[in-house]
Amino acid sequence: MASRTELSPRLKGLISERLVGCLYWICGYELIAFNWRILGGELDLIARQGHRMVIVEVRARKWFSMLAPRDSLTPRKLRILKSAIRHY
Repeated sequence: MASRTELSPRLKGLISERLVGCLYWICGYELIAFNWRILGGELDLIARQGHRMVIVEVRARKWFSMLAPRDSLTPRKLRILKSAIRHY
């Protein structure tokens, strides 16, 4: 029986973040930072197009997941994101 190779959650997240970054770049955004970190928080992607700045939280899901990405953000994760955004 052939075994299926599973990627680690960390590697899946890294690949997902880079793919999302490529999509923003294709759409004309300048990629400012990936995985910008502060104590207790992280911003996955920061991009800019003209005067518009976009901060992206990448949520990789299995294709069959019934949960929308925004619904996977817990109140704790939202507090962490808001804190990181304020510090940026």
